[in-house]
Amino acid sequence: MIVKRIILILIGLSFLQACGPDAPPKSEAIPDWVIPEDKMVKILTDVHIIEGARIGTKVLGDSLSAKDHYEVLWHKYQISPEVYDSSFRFYSRNAERMDLMYEEVLTNLTKLSSEVQANGADEEIEEEEES
Repeated sequence: MIVKRIILILIGLSFLQACGPDAPPKSEAIPDWVIPEDKMVKILTDVHIIEGARIGTKVLGDSLSAKDHYEVLWHKYQISPEVYDSSFRFYSRNAERMDLMYEEVLTNLTKLSSEVQANGADEEIEEEEES
């Protein structure tokens, strides 16, 4: 369910990127104020985990609000929401670059989903053995 929601979000973002303003060339240097690509991929992965688990202002199975989860995210990566937003806008101007980044994000999410499913299966086996 969460993976389907994340995939739909990624597809929607891909379509929106194609409609954006003229993209800067791929070789354009990344300004100092922009979050580096590798770090941005990690942040985007975490953002989509939060968004995938979110219903309204709450995150499933948690008493913390989505805003609280984002505060933890900003602290984890030592960035502000403004730096994230301006970096996201910078990368969004180049659909080719953003697509490559989102391929990595999707790979990360798929890997995490597989790990969670494998851990869930291991727990079910342990519970059956204890019975």
